[in-house]
Amino acid sequence: SVGVLRYVRFRRELDIQRRAYTVQQGAHRNPPPMLRYRVHGSFDERGYEEMGQVLARAIVDCLRSEHVELEHRDVLDFACGPGRVIRDFHARVPSARLTGSDIDPEAIAWAQANLGDIAAFRLNSSSPPTGFRDASFDVIYCISLFTHLEEAAQDAWRAVLARVSRPGGVLLTTVHGRAASGPCRERERALLERHPWIALNLYDAFLEAKEHVR
Repeated sequence: SVGVLRYVRFRRELDIQRRAYTVQQGAHRNPPPMLRYRVHGSFDERGYEEMGQVLARAIVDCLRSEHVELEHRDVLDFACGPGRVIRDFHARVPSARLTGSDIDPEAIAWAQANLGDIAAFRLNSSSPPTGFRDASFDVIYCISLFTHLEEAAQDAWRAVLARVSRPGGVLLTTVHGRAASGPCRERERALLERHPWIALNLYDAFLEAKEHVR
């Protein structure tokens, strides 16, 4: 069947990528192939890096356009994966004190080993709470996590992020928006248009002050 053939091709490519990764010497700039694939949907290292750069630039530019101070601030990359975005965020704002958090132990272990000089990385559970203290961060950004959560889980995590934000802190998050609404029925699209967490385009971002996070 088509599904079996795709799986065979995938396994063949994965084996090739793993062998190539194994023979590389020294510290790896990027995560191993399967971890990269889980984040990026592809084994392409150049594409993996470029998307990290695009997202970091978009986040920093969006925040600065809203006059959000980033230098010497505590910043959380929530659902950071292996640190693809946080690496380029650091390149743009070297003085920011960066923390990354994710539920994937393999991603966090890789980030701690390879990016621990630019950020602190912590494993969190798949449901609240987190181990972060109240009012720990000035800025929190989150790339498309809420796209994958049911509404009750969204509300629960928004409450957590509000708790760990400092007064006047900022939360920036992205959703897939209309780009992911193709399979939806018309009634569902209308609901999404009215939903406060829908954005108009892929990787549209929006800002919420802490007092607006419920």
